Amino acid sequence: MVLFEKRRKISLALTGVILPTVIHQLNATSKGLDHLQVTKGNPQEAEVTVMYKGEEIRRHVVYLDLQECTCREWQVSGKPCPHALAVITTERPPDMEKYVNGYYSMKKL
Repeated sequence: MVLFEKRRKISLALTGVILPTVIHQLNATSKGLDHLQVTKGNPQEAEVTVMYKGEEIRRHVVYLDLQECTCREWQVSGKPCPHALAVITTERPPDMEKYVNGYYSMKKL
């Protein structure tokens, strides 16, 4: 019971919908995405090309509204993969909280 009370107090002190550690992790990951090129098809879909030394290595399609990427990392982890982060950061201002699974929300504490 003591642990539940401690967790409840911590969750009341936190702001936002998603846990701050998850948001910090996504912000850190989004800093090193220079090797990804984004080509938008429409506002909710984009093709992300992975480049290495100026040559195309692989392409992935990102569906923001479905929270899916063809690499399948987003579907498995519930957090946007680097390809999805490359697309999300093209929005101004980028709102990463709406693309993270509810599993990482404050309500789950």
